[in-house]
Amino acid sequence: MSVEDEVIEICRQAIGKGYERRPLQEEAIKRIIKWLENGAEKPFILRLPTGYGKTLIGLAPALYQLANNDWRYFRSLVYVLPMRALCSQVVNSTRQLVRKLLPSNQAGYPLIKEFHGGVAFSGRFAGDIIVATYDTFVYAYSRKLGAMLDYPAGTLATSMIVLDEAQMIQDEKFYSYSLLEKVLDAFVKSGVPILLMTATLPEKIKQTIFRKVDVEDFRHDIGEEKFRGSIREIQLKKGGLDIGTIRESIERYREYFGRYPRRVFIVFNSVERLRNVWRDLHCRAGWEFNPSGHRYKLVCLHAMQKNIERRSKVDEITKLCGSPERNMDYQCSDAIFEGVILLSTQVIEAGLDISSDLLITECAPLDSIVQRMGRCARFKKEEGFVVITDVRDARPYPSALVNASWAAFEECGQEITVKLQDYQKVSELIDDIYNKWEPKEIEPDLLCYVSYLERSLGPLNGDLETARSLRFRLDDYIEVVVPDPNSKLECHIAEEDQDADGWKLRIRKGPFLIDTSRLVNVVIHELQENQYLLLTGGGYENGSTTLKDIDEWVSENSVSVDISIGGLPDPIVWKFDEDKKLLLMLAEVPERKIEGLSKPAALVRMVKGVTGMCKTYLGNPSFYEKDIGLLLNKR
Repeated sequence: MSVEDEVIEICRQAIGKGYERRPLQEEAIKRIIKWLENGAEKPFILRLPTGYGKTLIGLAPALYQLANNDWRYFRSLVYVLPMRALCSQVVNSTRQLVRKLLPSNQAGYPLIKEFHGGVAFSGRFAGDIIVATYDTFVYAYSRKLGAMLDYPAGTLATSMIVLDEAQMIQDEKFYSYSLLEKVLDAFVKSGVPILLMTATLPEKIKQTIFRKVDVEDFRHDIGEEKFRGSIREIQLKKGGLDIGTIRESIERYREYFGRYPRRVFIVFNSVERLRNVWRDLHCRAGWEFNPSGHRYKLVCLHAMQKNIERRSKVDEITKLCGSPERNMDYQCSDAIFEGVILLSTQVIEAGLDISSDLLITECAPLDSIVQRMGRCARFKKEEGFVVITDVRDARPYPSALVNASWAAFEECGQEITVKLQDYQKVSELIDDIYNKWEPKEIEPDLLCYVSYLERSLGPLNGDLETARSLRFRLDDYIEVVVPDPNSKLECHIAEEDQDADGWKLRIRKGPFLIDTSRLVNVVIHELQENQYLLLTGGGYENGSTTLKDIDEWVSENSVSVDISIGGLPDPIVWKFDEDKKLLLMLAEVPERKIEGLSKPAALVRMVKGVTGMCKTYLGNPSFYEKDIGLLLNKR
């Protein structure tokens, strides 16, 4: 048996009974193995339609190495994604594959790690399989030291790097792509294998990312292969996406198919518009569409929810919409819901293996629309219906791309349903749309970082001071931890001390448990001037208290907040007394700096405002709602 066939057999074992032979998927795996066997001198671009199984293709070489304990191609797999919400999904699916492949493997092996701004206290950028966002990937490349990353350069230099859907990191100024080009160029020169997987990579973006290097391009027409269902109708709707549009679209579906849709996905470009429509829908609990009382369960999914909430909702929607064989009846205390309505943002565009009967989406760049359509009639024998609405505000996308996409939809006319499902035709449309978009020049004050990467950085060198100033995107984010009101924290009180070995913390009291509602009072009223509150564990009270490691607790309860416009939003600031406010910052404390405590801790201290990037803050739980998320506009 050839190595290529061995790899495919291992993929079958990892999937198990649900493995479905797809000729082009297996051909892609064989081509990637041959590419690695021949030294992987050129980046490899893999183009396949949405829903075809690219994740398994990207993981296949690593699964083969793990199964055989044979590290012939690379020591680590770095799997890079455009959004944080996708990382945990890929990590979970990877762990499931590994558990089936290595059922008796020892605890902690292989090390599958998740790295991004929402994973607090990530430690060293190392693992057998690393799943990271694009920005963390670039930060890891550009620094040797730092609070989050200790020695990523050596990890990356001995890895295979998989970039999944690179075009989804777009920004109006094209800065992300220009910076990514410099990074990839250095990796290629250093012999690091680069695999870029995509369903919708515009030629202009390809030319920007790989301006200086030649590539190996795998692109094949799947022909008549039936690997998914069919979208029977695509319609345009002017007037925006509101509750009236939803009602009208559901009725259009009923008229077309003679029945109500059981799974309705509604995709917004912005969290704010999603929230407004969600409030309108939610106030109509048990919303009726016909005299028999057709009722839908509402699920809300977006980036402003805590990680633990978002993960719970992903699990819920996967159970409801992950397979056509699953029972859609949802038993609640007072009603049986006959369907589900999912309100989501761009987090639905990739990585979620779920399917809808009816997809209603705001207009976005065509490549994003194609990704969203990949969540409609995704499984074999399914039939779908899509409604695309216009938008007044294109943000966060470049308006030129959104306007060109809408114009292209209108130009398709009656053939829109056929053209948007023809892989070759839609690729041509995407290229035509992007050719009408001229990226802006990067501002002079940012050029120093790009030129720095170009002339100075290699996989094994870096400059900490410059890297600290590096901004991958033209915006800033901080992590806000929003504790559940019923949460309890394991804490210690420590005093600042200094001796011959340097600054240390000495434990004076603890451990003890406090309610998160008392956290501010403890910090303000119970600590002396030279004392700090150390958080060492967190949990929830459900009859009994289950403590978690503090880094897990922080990560699960965190929300990423954009502070690029207007600075820090007031709602994440704690209030005490009548007019006083404060912000609590969480800082990771190395074990070697704590005397009398063996496990890691987060140090809580007060700050007057945001003092820099990559910091984690404690937010007020009264400004958070389970479905709406963090209420940045609440005063």
